[in-house]
Amino acid sequence: MNKLLLMSLLAQIGIITLLSQATPIADPKPSPPFIKRAPAKATWIMTVKYKPNPNPAPSPSPSKDSERLPPPEPQKLLARSLVTKYDSTIQDVRIYTDGSKSENWVLGGMLLRQHPQKGYVGITNPRIISSAPRYDLVDFENLAWIDLAHYVKTEDRDGVRCHLYLWTQRMPSASDMLKIKDRYQLEAITYAFENKPEVPTKAWIMEESRLPLAIEDENAVYTFKFEAPPEKAPSMPQGFIDLWNEYQNEQKSIRARAMPIQR
Repeated sequence: MNKLLLMSLLAQIGIITLLSQATPIADPKPSPPFIKRAPAKATWIMTVKYKPNPNPAPSPSPSKDSERLPPPEPQKLLARSLVTKYDSTIQDVRIYTDGSKSENWVLGGMLLRQHPQKGYVGITNPRIISSAPRYDLVDFENLAWIDLAHYVKTEDRDGVRCHLYLWTQRMPSASDMLKIKDRYQLEAITYAFENKPEVPTKAWIMEESRLPLAIEDENAVYTFKFEAPPEKAPSMPQGFIDLWNEYQNEQKSIRARAMPIQR
């Protein structure tokens, strides 16, 4: 009897072992935060590698006198960004494929952007302009969409364990619209739709640090490399300082006009 009982138990153990081997282990979903802000003092380089153009521009046609037209000027594209974060200030030095440079600065979530061709500086408030990069939420341009709803799986990339997220374009659903209770929620849904690309965008967020390792869209692959933190704050050019002071004064004036009159 004991021998039969032992054989029965061994058989049950064998069946359980086979079932456990046949059943794949579920990929545990990440817990928040899904993406973190960079440390208070940080430096990173974002390098851009462009994909081959599937529809290259045709060569210039010969003119009437059989002389070829001059070739078109090479397209000016972003090659890499050298980013320095010092407390709540971010400096983004952008280097382009033609060797030229421009600068962007982020102060308190506000983007001060230098036009790469014309050189003028403008300021963008992401709380007002829904399509603006949400630096008030994350330190990395256009990665505020990273959340559990876009999580795909955990995998290795370049020897680093990462969470893979996928972003595809879709219209806001009826349930999305029913959830809107104020203009801020409307702006959030509008921003999410307007910034979704035509084709899927992939983002690899490092599992341990929750910082980006790479992004891939229809045009290029963007890789991030984090360097030693800065020893001192970067120096802001005078044009950016003047614009920021002007904006601050305007905001003070607006708040003063909105204050109720004391009687």
